[in-house]
Amino acid sequence: MKIRIYRYGNYINSVTNDEQLHKWIMDNVYYPVDGAIPAGTDYGYCRSIAEARGYEFREDGEIGAARELCRHARIEEIVCDTLPAEFRGKNYICDCPFCGKKNVAYTSPKYQIFGCFRCGARENAVSFVMRTRQLDFPMAKRWIEKRYVKQ
Repeated sequence: MKIRIYRYGNYINSVTNDEQLHKWIMDNVYYPVDGAIPAGTDYGYCRSIAEARGYEFREDGEIGAARELCRHARIEEIVCDTLPAEFRGKNYICDCPFCGKKNVAYTSPKYQIFGCFRCGARENAVSFVMRTRQLDFPMAKRWIEKRYVKQ
């Protein structure tokens, strides 16, 4: 996985793993008034601080493309178009397409995941389409972009 870092549209740097990204954030984003980031601090928290300061992160390859696509495609729309689901509380409840049991699966709009309590399936928008429609990644990406991503 390679992450390209941009600021105001200008390419700055590339990092290839979480450790390098953590070091880059320590060197470039955290100012002395913030203090040091303790070891083991959540990578997502570091990234959110960097993004709040105007940095943008783009990941290369399939992982980056899948994450970017998941930001734009809402999993609840994809699941509700594929399965009959009803809204209960904060989640959509539906039958699981993988194990076939009734009312054991949920779709969380907040966390953008589909999950099943029975079989343990946990899917994002791209992996859900790949599993339910038996598509490989490029085909699933095109399928989602065509139907759900607003240009």
